[in-house]
Amino acid sequence: MLKLRMVDRNILDHYTDLPVGEILRRARLQYEMEIPLVSARLNIRPEHIAAIEAGDVSRLPGRVYAIGFVRAYANFLQLDSDKVVYLFKSQCIGHTETRDLNFPMPVRETRHPAWWMVAASIGTLAVIGALFYFLGGHAASSEAEPALPEAVSEIKEAPKAVPEGETNLANINAPAGKLSITAKEASWVEVRAGDGSNTVLFSRVLKKGESFTAPDMDNLVLSTGNAEGVTVSWDKKEVDVFEGRKGIVRDLPISALTAYKVKAGQ
Repeated sequence: MLKLRMVDRNILDHYTDLPVGEILRRARLQYEMEIPLVSARLNIRPEHIAAIEAGDVSRLPGRVYAIGFVRAYANFLQLDSDKVVYLFKSQCIGHTETRDLNFPMPVRETRHPAWWMVAASIGTLAVIGALFYFLGGHAASSEAEPALPEAVSEIKEAPKAVPEGETNLANINAPAGKLSITAKEASWVEVRAGDGSNTVLFSRVLKKGESFTAPDMDNLVLSTGNAEGVTVSWDKKEVDVFEGRKGIVRDLPISALTAYKVKAGQ
């Protein structure tokens, strides 16, 4: 159960500035991340991430899964997950599940019931109504609403120092030729220009057998959600740039690594 202060609930109950999906989308963009990368990190389908950001709960698998997805997404973006989940419930799915109360219809009789039966029935219904109000509707109305998460600060990683004995790949120019990235199995691949502009040159899921030929640039960086399912080649000759890395690999200096490997003859 969400542990929120009453003042937070009051603020969130009256918050109408942005849909919760838009809050999550803007936070993701401030981290400069694409949906496929978030999907790979959280093991949540890209279409479910997109549905959350669009506020389209009809494309989500169910209430419990939807709440879990939103909580995991908020934690991943370093937001207050309790408040984001509360806001998601307020705006999209409600704080309690709706249940249909079907009371059996009494058998029609040929004569009127005794007065004491009518009084007993009214008393029973009154008790049920009071219990339902106290345990259901009243409890739901007292649930607190989360405060709007603050904007996420832009993250800038400091340049990594080059360990002693290793080659500074940033100083090696890529040889002229064609750099290709091929999928051995379905894998998300993103190639960017690592010159400070962070221009995305390619970003999508490569199907098995598909490949992308990169432009002749000496500052390309590669990110993928499945390093074991991707091969890199230079002039149709495979080059080992992952060096044993598995799973998610981010911001790998692919041009410099390829140039170093080709020059050293692997």
